[in-house]
Amino acid sequence: YFNLVEAFIDKYSLRYDLRRPFSMHPTLPGIFARVVRNLKAAAQTDPHLATAFHEFEDALRDLTAERTPNR
Repeated sequence: YFNLVEAFIDKYSLRYDLRRPFSMHPTLPGIFARVVRNLKAAAQTDPHLATAFHEFEDALRDLTAERTPNR
């Protein structure tokens, strides 16, 4: 059962670590994904925050892509 659950977690990138005998623990990327998702939801309620969050996302994209207008 442990191996099946571990394979499922790996296949679907659920951002959890499975430890023996059987306990699930969130990973650091999973924690940050939730924080960013919550920030994005909060930013949608305020136009100023929405603009700032959009510029933040553009800055992250600029790390691996060509420059965007906000850079």
